[in-house]
This record gives sequence, C-alpha cells and structure tokens, in this order.
Amino acid sequence: MGTSVAEFISTDVPTCSPDDRAGEVRHCLDASSSPVAVVVVGDCQRVVGVIPRQKLAEAPAGARADGLMTAPDLTCHPEDTLEWARLALGRSGGDGYLTVVTWTDELLGIVTRERLFAL
Repeated sequence: MGTSVAEFISTDVPTCSPDDRAGEVRHCLDASSSPVAVVVVGDCQRVVGVIPRQKLAEAPAGARADGLMTAPDLTCHPEDTLEWARLALGRSGGDGYLTVVTWTDELLGIVTRERLFAL
C-alpha cells in the first residue's frame, strides 16, 4: 500500500458558514495561508461547498456565501493513496486542490496540487 493523503493534509483552511457575507469571508481568507479557496461548512463541520479565491474577489461585500459557493470539484479521504489523489487531480483539471473529508463529509483539510506533485 502506498503513502496516504493523511501525511500531506494542510489544516490551515479558511472556513465560513453558508450565511456569512463575502466581505467577512474575504477577511478570513486573507488571514489564512490558504492559496486556493474558502470551504463552506454546515452543521457538524460538514462540507457543503467551496468558494474559489477569484470568485470571492469579484463578489460584492454583501453577497452571501451560499450564493457564491459551488460543490467541491474533488474530495478525498485521508486513507486514500497519493497515487490515487494525483491521478484524480490530474484528470480533473480542477482548482488545484482536493478537499479532504471524513466518510461523513466533515472537513479535515485540503491537499494542494503542489504538495501532491512535489514528492
């Protein structure tokens, strides 16, 4: 069995709730080291969407997060192998990261394309 995604998860991921406003969410993203997105979480830290950095930058300050979010392009689990994660990310052409969740869709963090392919 190969190396697992769990060893490469970044947990410094900005989060917001669906009813947060874009101005607040931008501040949260700017205060983090995340290069990619804000993860929108609902009850029990379950991932309900993501707001890409570019979309957030273009949004009016009063826009609600639930109106800006999209479904996560790709998710994975911490026990998935690096080989699987690289293949999934390579085929998707997505936003350059995978959202890492538990089997009940609770947020654990993200793993970026740079991190996956730097090894």
